[in-house]
Amino acid sequence: AGKTESTKLILQHLAAVSGQHSWIEQQILEANPILEAFGNAKTIRNDNSSRFGKFIDVHFDADGAIEGARIEQYLLEKSRIAYQANSERNYHVFYRLLVGCTDGEKKALGVSKAEDYVYLTAGDCITLPGVDDAEEWQRIRGAMKILGFGEDMQWQIFELVAACLHLGNIEFEKLTVDNMDASEITNTKCLRDSCKLLKVEEDALQEALTSRSTFARGEVIVTRLSSSDAVDVRDAFVKAIYGRVFIWIVDRINKAIYKPKSDPSKKRYSIGVLDIFGFEN
Repeated sequence: AGKTESTKLILQHLAAVSGQHSWIEQQILEANPILEAFGNAKTIRNDNSSRFGKFIDVHFDADGAIEGARIEQYLLEKSRIAYQANSERNYHVFYRLLVGCTDGEKKALGVSKAEDYVYLTAGDCITLPGVDDAEEWQRIRGAMKILGFGEDMQWQIFELVAACLHLGNIEFEKLTVDNMDASEITNTKCLRDSCKLLKVEEDALQEALTSRSTFARGEVIVTRLSSSDAVDVRDAFVKAIYGRVFIWIVDRINKAIYKPKSDPSKKRYSIGVLDIFGFEN
């Protein structure tokens, strides 16, 4: 329907008519490549579909100059992280990280090519026609610098994104313990790579993925999970990680582009732009 593209054009128009060509205007415009990388994906009908809703409130002073903005995000489609329909992709950032990082960065993250990851192959669609993911990756990195994401901050985000891919490749073997279904992780390398990036102990993560703790009457009851239940726990864990990263990125962007009023008694004008997803069907 063109909602996302219309939103970008509206923001570009507002920046142009303000006539200031200021740094804050540039920062507001550069938020788009970052939000699209982490919140947009290829669907059957759209190569760059927003899978979350956003409301952008652009603030102006009495002379019509842009003072700042604030972004609200809604309802990120976290189910896409673990599964995509046929001919659809996961979020752009996964593919762009894998083709855009240097060999040294890939080695540090322990990543390879998109075809090697369960979370990126469910839809049997790796590339986008007419789009260079490596080039888009450089654009994302440039936008992050403009919005104040330092090198260390960027790297921590990339570690979490890569950790999601390693977690998705963890496999579970079905076991029987005390006549009850249980499971254990079979590919320990994926577990080890995940723990390295998440900065957690292997035993702790393995226990979290293959068992459930219940508090009852002051006691802790540990129940082993079946292999199918462990897969569900793994997927829920990854969705939670990615969802928290996305919320944090939006908050970090807001810290860069939102400017509180210097004078509380001074009137501030605003124009709100709503881009909501979910109308493709």
